[in-house]
Amino acid sequence: PLHILNNHHSTAIEQQQQIKKQLTNLPLLSTCYMAALTTGATTYAFSFYSNALKSSLHLSQNQLDTLSSAIFCAGILSWMPGMVVDSYGARFAILLGGIGNSIHLTCYWMIVTERWNIANRNVLMVLLSVLGVLIFVGCALVTGSVFKVIVESCGKGTKGKAVGCAKGYVGVGSGVYVCLFRALFGSSTTSSSTLIASNNVPQTPELNSLNFLIMAAVLSFLAAVLPALCLLPKQTSRVSPFKNRRDGTRSVHFRVIYAGLILLGVWVIGTSLVEIEEEKIDNRHGGGNSVTPDDSLIIHKTTAIDWDEDFSSLENGALSSTTTMTLLNFARRKLSPSSPEHHWGAAFLLLMLWWGPALSLLVIPPRKEGTDEEVTYERNTQDFRYDDDDDDGSDNNNEANEGELEETFLKDDDIPLERSRRYRKTPGTENKIEPEQNYTMLEMLRTVSAWLMAWTCVILVGGGTVMTNNIGQMTEALGFDANLTPASLALFSAAQAASRVITGAVSEAALSWNLPWFCGYLSSGGKGLARPAFLVVASLVSAAAHFSLAIATTEEGFALGVTLSGVAFGMVWPLMVLITGEVFGTLHVGANYMFFDGFSSAAGTLLLSKFVAQTVYDDHETDDNKCFGTECFQLSHMIVSMLSLTCILSSVGLIWTTKDVYRRS
Repeated sequence: PLHILNNHHSTAIEQQQQIKKQLTNLPLLSTCYMAALTTGATTYAFSFYSNALKSSLHLSQNQLDTLSSAIFCAGILSWMPGMVVDSYGARFAILLGGIGNSIHLTCYWMIVTERWNIANRNVLMVLLSVLGVLIFVGCALVTGSVFKVIVESCGKGTKGKAVGCAKGYVGVGSGVYVCLFRALFGSSTTSSSTLIASNNVPQTPELNSLNFLIMAAVLSFLAAVLPALCLLPKQTSRVSPFKNRRDGTRSVHFRVIYAGLILLGVWVIGTSLVEIEEEKIDNRHGGGNSVTPDDSLIIHKTTAIDWDEDFSSLENGALSSTTTMTLLNFARRKLSPSSPEHHWGAAFLLLMLWWGPALSLLVIPPRKEGTDEEVTYERNTQDFRYDDDDDDGSDNNNEANEGELEETFLKDDDIPLERSRRYRKTPGTENKIEPEQNYTMLEMLRTVSAWLMAWTCVILVGGGTVMTNNIGQMTEALGFDANLTPASLALFSAAQAASRVITGAVSEAALSWNLPWFCGYLSSGGKGLARPAFLVVASLVSAAAHFSLAIATTEEGFALGVTLSGVAFGMVWPLMVLITGEVFGTLHVGANYMFFDGFSSAAGTLLLSKFVAQTVYDDHETDDNKCFGTECFQLSHMIVSMLSLTCILSSVGLIWTTKDVYRRS
């Protein structure tokens, strides 16, 4: 009988709804946090093994720049991986990108270590350039998937925190990989005689850093492919499988992630500071090069130190230089991060600090449904109907009714409802929140908001790449100690990583702040501070940073400018993800976000780092291709500072053009 079939169908739907209520977004976030670190590490670590690459293949500086610029040029097309994410789902994209990176990095490693010997230099350059582009595309597939999953599965109050944490993992990625490499393979700066001979490992310490590529290939599979394969659901229809996941995050989940990020950052910075102190000690005891022979000889001496003989020369509380050097080399070999020995315990601890907090999300109980902390991602599309919907106002995107609407769902796809912005309310819903408006990338590029945001991101990201690409030349030009270069890089890395995490969390909380009357123009007409207002803050910080760098003549002033530039650079990345999803919708957030990500990196680097900074430096360099004095980068910093002031205007304009979006929210 018909009523029995209807009852059975209703019971099946109720069971399906009950199962979906039990599914949370915590496994999705666990996958995202593990995979996010692999993208930043692979993308930003080229400088770590570039010298080894140059020595191994006997490349010129121009050829090395060609290989690095190939990756840079690929950023312009990063929207294409984003479209793959939107079309085929995040699970497929992460698997494709992770497996592809494992293969491409392995091939790259085999070529640069001459396991695959390519005699023709032109073929070699083309092949390495193509592999570099493919590696960037693989990272873009993973990046687009990570932030699409987070934006779609997290609700109000947690989305900003989740995005900030993922961006934090991207920020510390390269530093974590370098520390992990040193623990697994030993230092790339120690004496060649301390390296263990093997047919599978380069013999010189410089070429040893090429093994970074094979390590990255293995970690890409372990940290991106396997979690996605086990924890992410398949996308079997046009409806995203992440939208109806219940937001189960609690404050304790984010505290664990924050603790892991802080410990990773402390590890990376601490390692850099220890190496700087080692270099200072070496210089005080006869120069850095004098330690090398002692380092090679100490292998046979550390286990048989004659303590009575070595300490018999103690006079006036001071050890002899011989005893001091013996103890120094002994401590370095056993404890230092620059030791040639393998530190399996340190490698294991680093992996636990990376994977542990992410995997703990699977163990810590989720938020109970219906409690005061419950934060659901309400889209309220069921309270509206489109021009071509049925009169009953049913919503074809409601996955709970997917069984009843299976036949009409494909018919409605002939006119993509999510692309149409012809919304009209059903009776009695005047006070309900309107549904999000979903823009394709072409529709987005026809809006003023997109280009206001693009200009702001290009300048802020370009200002950061000016620092990362030229910080060594800056310290040399100002006459500072060479040890300030790695310390400044560590300071910049820590500042931008912390800024990513804090900006995501604070900008989420600011949406519900009660602003005073004189800040009303920053709220877009609604309660709280609109998200684009933080781009105003980032622009001000960037302007102040580069102005201080332009006038800096002391190490303290230079360190202040480096820190502020790292803060401004880090702020833009979580805002880019969040504003894109809120203003242009989540349906095409993969392609839309990756457009801003790739375009900002490519255009900003080309405009400010290549055309501005390098041109100014070349105009003042001497015959030995070096430049000394404040004028080497002063004009570049002033230009970046002035352009950052224009970003204040574009950010205020973005607040005005998106006021309806944040008023509705």
